[in-house]
Amino acid sequence: MTDLPTGSDVMAAAGYFVGALTPAAAEPERWDDVAGQLTWSCRDTIAHVVSCCSWYAALLARRAGGDVEVAEMDGQAPPPILLDAAASSAAVLAAAVRAAAPSDRAWHSFGIGDRSGFAAMGCDEILVHGGDIAAGLGLDYAPPPDLCLRVLRRLFPWAPAAQAQASPWQALLWANGRTRLGTTPPQQKWRWHCAPLNEWDGTVPSLAPAASQSAEAT
Repeated sequence: MTDLPTGSDVMAAAGYFVGALTPAAAEPERWDDVAGQLTWSCRDTIAHVVSCCSWYAALLARRAGGDVEVAEMDGQAPPPILLDAAASSAAVLAAAVRAAAPSDRAWHSFGIGDRSGFAAMGCDEILVHGGDIAAGLGLDYAPPPDLCLRVLRRLFPWAPAAQAQASPWQALLWANGRTRLGTTPPQQKWRWHCAPLNEWDGTVPSLAPAASQSAEAT
């Protein structure tokens, strides 16, 4: 059976994220720089991570049948507060994942996710946007390979062949449209699979033109 992401993985992702980015926390002016390939600043990108984890936690905790509203994080907060908020929102998501039963489901725009799907989505937001922020800040960033692999296999079950060509972290970046793998261009206009893995139909899901997604959306 596939090793599915859990609440502990969300906490591990957040722990790595905060630890990797903290060295730049005392230099707030650097956080106004663009985050990697995005058009957002590093401040706005970390605020997005906080908001995403809070949103996922609310959806899963409420077993939502449709979208719910959560307060957006203020991207102008000082970096130490943004980092602490990231740790807090990840902890809330981890708690929601741990409290959910295997059969519990909740709405997401990409599918009706289960607890492992929400854990994986939170990890993906944290890890990938952490890489964006680290690139903007000029920091080293290489998350744990086993964590990256669990997220990759849960959200992108069509990607193991890509993973065989590179490290799990590089394959996760490829799946999120951030990098090439050899001659293979970055994956574009994808949507991840957050419903249970046994519901995957074997195809690569893509976005309809009206719902086209930019790199910032993940």
